[in-house]
Amino acid sequence: MEADGALACSLTHMNEYIMKSASPKICERVNYWVHYECGRVPGMYLTDARCQPPAGFPLERLATSGSFMEISLDKSIYKMGDTMVVSGNAYTSVGLPEKNLGIKIIDSDGHKILEYKNTVNKAGHFGFNILTGTSISITKEGNYELVIVDYGKFGSTGIKKFTVSNDGLPIQIPTTQPIPPTSQNSMSSMSSHTSPDSPIILHTEKKEYAMGESITLNGIVKFVNNKAVGVGLPRDLNVAIEVYDSKNSFIESHVLKAKNDDTFVLTLDTGDSSQISKKDQYHFVAYYGLVNSKLLNSDYVGRHDVYVGENVLSSPATISPVPLTSPNLTPTNPPMDWTSIAGLLIVVGFVVIIVVKKRGLLGNSTSSKFYNNVSTQQHVVNDGRHSTPNSTPSGSESTQGKTPRSPRSRNEIDEKDLRNYFSRFSWEDMENITGSLFRKKGYKVEVTRKTKDQGIDVKAKRGDDELIFIQVKFWKGAIGIKDVQATLGASGNATKVIVISVKHTFTKDAMNWVTGSGNQYRLKLWDGERFTSEIRNNMKNGIFKIS
Repeated sequence: MEADGALACSLTHMNEYIMKSASPKICERVNYWVHYECGRVPGMYLTDARCQPPAGFPLERLATSGSFMEISLDKSIYKMGDTMVVSGNAYTSVGLPEKNLGIKIIDSDGHKILEYKNTVNKAGHFGFNILTGTSISITKEGNYELVIVDYGKFGSTGIKKFTVSNDGLPIQIPTTQPIPPTSQNSMSSMSSHTSPDSPIILHTEKKEYAMGESITLNGIVKFVNNKAVGVGLPRDLNVAIEVYDSKNSFIESHVLKAKNDDTFVLTLDTGDSSQISKKDQYHFVAYYGLVNSKLLNSDYVGRHDVYVGENVLSSPATISPVPLTSPNLTPTNPPMDWTSIAGLLIVVGFVVIIVVKKRGLLGNSTSSKFYNNVSTQQHVVNDGRHSTPNSTPSGSESTQGKTPRSPRSRNEIDEKDLRNYFSRFSWEDMENITGSLFRKKGYKVEVTRKTKDQGIDVKAKRGDDELIFIQVKFWKGAIGIKDVQATLGASGNATKVIVISVKHTFTKDAMNWVTGSGNQYRLKLWDGERFTSEIRNNMKNGIFKIS
């Protein structure tokens, strides 16, 4: 029997939910179009094809790589006057596409020939035609790129190359070999200035890369009073990055989200199989919130340049020392300043005495503390490298064999903690750490009472449509199928359930059961590597603070 409309999973995104249970209410948001009744009738998703993903839907790719776009052309070479038939799909990692598409055609010199918007349907499909040879379209033969951007919250970018010629045959566009940078014309002399008014700062580990190396572009969005510097836009908007070559020809673009600490990272491949495939210097331009060609040369974008070549520049030439036998140099022996030397010896003597006294190497008795084993052990603990607030006095219980305290507070996590799987923390600490992680992700968090958690340690809520129940396992062994099933059974009305194995992973049976039972979209298994990665991604200056 059809459920009441008031109990629907969502009244604003009706074609993005399936209802698994009405009591308790269990809904799951999907990233493919479903009939609205799938989010109102419990269990309908099990038998009705309208609630299932269409054939060939890339669920696995979305789960691993996130949002992406596919573009298809009816052919790759067009004769002037032909009509281009464009079609494709915009796939989002969460929900369905929300915004219109931005469409641009770029010529081989990087000039924008055409720009307009088009629609994408509820299922993410789009299609349109472009007529060549008209006064408002492509009028010159050449090689072009079609760039389509989905500017939604979980948007993506796609690029497709094509050719237009007068006879419908391929065109060879001559190219000039770029001049590699030298110490006189290095990248530092290029225009990579970022204005103080820019909302984005970009940087890379180095300025020159060998062909085949990956470029890691790091960035940060600057905010003042929760408004982006210069443009005044709020948080939680996309960052768009465009890449140009030395001729200012457009190469590629990317859309991504900044992390909770306002930083972001983009890795770009170089080489034959990538867009960056020629020796050249490349310009990165970053926009926050909106992409507008009028801002390209303004102070309201972030900029950075790198050079990519077959080999990076060799190390700077060293200056060989002039031998002392040079006829232009005659070594001289300055007179000794005995007064300065005597003063220096006196100062050194005082320092040595102070150090010796502090180390306890001198004493009033003939039996020096230096030869006392118990005291020696105490000095090793208290020599400043592993100091403790309450040192054991000489003659008391030996501190030998005790582990020195970590230099970090128990409210802070560093890389050492990640490498040793949080060995200095308790299972109660791990629940609070997990709660802090999801607070940094923007959720309202409740760490449940220890005696009444019913298998759920942390509850994380964001908005009206997202409620996550989390079970934290601080075990040395792999988590088995029964524990995973028990956690799911206690999940109630949660839209998603996460089981975390902090120190280990999950048994093969547990992982197979999640997939085979059809719960892979609602139930997620985080092993130790995934959990430490999440913590690392939310560090600031190498530290994760537990709130």
